[in-house]
Amino acid sequence: MSDKKKTDGRKYNQAPEEYQFKKGVSGNPKGRPKKKKDTFMDEIKRVFGQMHEIKVNGTTQTVSTRELILQQMARGAAKSDPRMMQMSIPFMKSMDDAPEFELLPEDEKIIRNFQAQFNEKGEKVEEDNDED
Repeated sequence: MSDKKKTDGRKYNQAPEEYQFKKGVSGNPKGRPKKKKDTFMDEIKRVFGQMHEIKVNGTTQTVSTRELILQQMARGAAKSDPRMMQMSIPFMKSMDDAPEFELLPEDEKIIRNFQAQFNEKGEKVEEDNDED
């Protein structure tokens, strides 16, 4: 059955010569495209750019991960969480409508005294008053 010849000299089930692969010529001269490697910045943008649906006062809103983090930071600072306050100060300074201010030495002393009341985890440290 494989010896059947077409009228132009081809065997059965054989493509015409102009459609056959050419010897020594690649079928894909450019080759397979290389996979683009993600940079660290690409990963950061992808992770912090993910959208999440949240409910606020009964309505559903779509916000990015970045916005959720900022909202939680602001909420913690508003509740007087010292770590959140410390983290939010650079953001407040970078805002266009934020007033420019410099800390006075008295203010810095008050902040250091306030920070001394908390340990590294943000927990209030109880002072031991040993009365003999």
